[in-house]
Amino acid sequence: MLLRIVSAQWELYRGEVQKALLPTENGFLGIFPGHMNLVTPLVKGLITYVPSDLPTSTLDSFADHTHTIEIGWWLAMIEDEMITIAAE
Repeated sequence: MLLRIVSAQWELYRGEVQKALLPTENGFLGIFPGHMNLVTPLVKGLITYVPSDLPTSTLDSFADHTHTIEIGWWLAMIEDEMITIAAE
């Protein structure tokens, strides 16, 4: 699944990921392949993701090889195996 993190000025990240964890006002939202289409606001916090080319353990799939990006207030759009995180 493709993860894109963009602002009005540039693309911060673009790559294939196994999963992503997004901070929302109601807690963290886990996004895995096959997730339903969704648009949701994000709050200040860390986006955590695992690139597709890295292995993960079966016990805690977010424990190994995670990458993080700190964000302020953003908007997430999940559609057709693509996560787009857009800055205000």
